[in-house]
Amino acid sequence: FLEPRASRAMKDEYKEEANPAVTFIADNCEIKPGGNLCSDQLYSLYSKSVKSQGGNPLGKNMLTREIKRVFPSATLSKNAITKKNNSRISMRSTRSRAWLNLRLKK
Repeated sequence: FLEPRASRAMKDEYKEEANPAVTFIADNCEIKPGGNLCSDQLYSLYSKSVKSQGGNPLGKNMLTREIKRVFPSATLSKNAITKKNNSRISMRSTRSRAWLNLRLKK
């Protein structure tokens, strides 16, 4: 049998609401061409948010999968740069990564 569109939409909405990682990502991030967001910074904010609500945060790899699912056009790059006060600063560690084309909502 075929699932009605309205039922599918409600089921998808429920899945998103039941997933704290997806909720955090959707509420706090947005696509911004040319934007850069340090993955460690994002994970720290996410982890603090989930813990403050009494939850257990996903690991970094699982959060990465959720970000890619919510924002397919965002890419994770090694040795990316980030912007701070309109100046370009290299990431602290050669192992640090940044999300390209993604930023925190203002």
